[in-house]
Amino acid sequence: MFNKTLCPTCTGGDFYFFGGVIRPVVVTELPTAQPYYIERVEPLTTDATKGLITVRVAFGGAPPASASLSLAFNGGVPGPATNAPVVGGVATLAGVAVPNAQPWRLGQGNLFTLTIVEAASGDAFTTRSGLRVLGVAPGPPARLTINGETVKLKGFNRHHSWPDTGAAVTPEQEAVDLALIKELNVNYIRGGYVYARTPPLPP
Repeated sequence: MFNKTLCPTCTGGDFYFFGGVIRPVVVTELPTAQPYYIERVEPLTTDATKGLITVRVAFGGAPPASASLSLAFNGGVPGPATNAPVVGGVATLAGVAVPNAQPWRLGQGNLFTLTIVEAASGDAFTTRSGLRVLGVAPGPPARLTINGETVKLKGFNRHHSWPDTGAAVTPEQEAVDLALIKELNVNYIRGGYVYARTPPLPP
């Protein structure tokens, strides 16, 4: 029967959650003196042409009042530390210049890596991103733009799953899907992931 009592992984819609552990499990051991860690890093493009980004660093655990942050791009050596206040668990660095900046374009997925190092805890986090600003060109009809260029999205929805392994897709299975995607010459994929949150967020 399709109900949450007999099927706790039921969504109430058209898809079942997969049971079990289907993603890597990461255990972060924190020193007693430093009860926080870098949870995620968000590089937000403010000017793709000039290569300017705003970096948001979110802390988990008991965040500090301020953080001393160093940045390294593309595997380079971290630069001098910048002290930033932590508000609501997030430190923000504005006006950060990406070296050798190349805007992201369709067919030219120019990406950079950014490593953030927090001095007091010694924690570090590396993420990958591209310089891209989404916009809307006035209509009618209104058109989606990426870095000022009009883009027509051609693609489909793809659930991250496989008949034999469910959501635990292997690298070999990913390669098969990516080969099909490339053969179809699409430029957009809507990733169909399944999320569960308990209890629900307040309104």
